[in-house]
Amino acid sequence: MRQFYYLLTMLFMLGVQYSGSAYADPPDDEQGLLIQLSGTSVQGKRITLPDAHHPYTLIVLWATWCPICLSEMPAFNAFYARHQKEGLLLLGLNVDTDPVQLQHYLQRHAVLFPIIQRDKNGERDSLHHLGVTPVNYLVGADGRIRWRRVGPLDDILNQ
Repeated sequence: MRQFYYLLTMLFMLGVQYSGSAYADPPDDEQGLLIQLSGTSVQGKRITLPDAHHPYTLIVLWATWCPICLSEMPAFNAFYARHQKEGLLLLGLNVDTDPVQLQHYLQRHAVLFPIIQRDKNGERDSLHHLGVTPVNYLVGADGRIRWRRVGPLDDILNQ
């Protein structure tokens, strides 16, 4: 449990350390934004945020055409396996426009955490500023964005 809170502190500190760059606090219009997201994961699990059952949710926006995203998937699986029992919800929000691409990827690669395919127009969530992948959000139990990072998290996930 201590390691889990240490990693959450590291996520927050990296957001502060790199503010003003791609590794930054959310833009002003996202700071403290209430994330409203609902959908059924490709694994069949119903997901709704905010979720008071999880003290923190790490949302990972990714795509099958993003090499950085794909290279991080094993680290996300391991991170989720280590911290799931401590209350962390890791949610993959896939931005592929072709559901066949996502299904093809999932047939070839094991993913331990829930994946929701994001609608093309974003009807399932209140996130914006999503021009690149990966984008990672740390969200509190109240559903508000605590931290945002554009780019890989492998430096944190592999600790």
